[in-house]
This record gives sequence, C-alpha cells and structure tokens, in this order.
Amino acid sequence: MPDLDAAIRFLRAHLSPHPDGHCALHVRQALDAAGFDTTGHPPAAKLYGPFLLHLGFAELPENESAVRLPGDVRVWQGPSGDPWGHVAMWSGGEHGAWDADFAMRSDLPGASFAGTPFATFRYPQAPGSVA
Repeated sequence: MPDLDAAIRFLRAHLSPHPDGHCALHVRQALDAAGFDTTGHPPAAKLYGPFLLHLGFAELPENESAVRLPGDVRVWQGPSGDPWGHVAMWSGGEHGAWDADFAMRSDLPGASFAGTPFATFRYPQAPGSVA
C-alpha cells in the first residue's frame, strides 16, 4: 500500500522558496517515495490526470475538491500558451499547502492561473478518505 505520508515528507524536505519550474518532477519523486511505480510518467504537469488515474487515484467531483486530505493531488491546465501547467500535492496539517517545487500560499500556483481548469485526485486509501 502506498505511503502518502512519505510522499508529503519528501515534498516538504525538497521545497524551494520560489517556483523552480519542476513541479512535475517533485510530485513524481514524491509518488516514488510513497511506493508508486511512476514508470511512464508524463513530461508535463498538466498531463498528470490520466497518469494519476492509472496509479489508482480517483478524480473528485468539483464540489468535493474543496475538502482537502493529505495526499490529494491537484492538476492545473495552466493559462493559455502554457505547455506545462502545474501539479501539486496537499500536505495537510495545521499549515497545509499545495506543495510541489514550492509551497503555494493560495489555491493558485500563480496569478496567471486564475480561472484556468483544474482537477483534484485522491488515492482511495488516503487517511480520512471516505472511499
């Protein structure tokens, strides 16, 4: 069974103070640390949705994505012209944040992402998961 706490510990230990442009790498390495087989991972963050489904994550309905659990993964498509998008994992706890290459201070990776599509994914055995 994957250890999402290990993924969160990995992300927190490798956070940069500012975005470094490698969110997909950080999240993939966190998934590796959790015990997932990330062979065949996509090159761009915005392509992680189908990959997460392949790993056993389930996409949350939009009305359920406001309730975050540690280990949830959110995938943003990004603004027009952005070939990469963004992916991050919710770290939970008192000071929870969407973590990837940096700890986001809001629900958006940056102002340019306002209004862009996103999807939230949860592994069924996440702590506190109702699945």
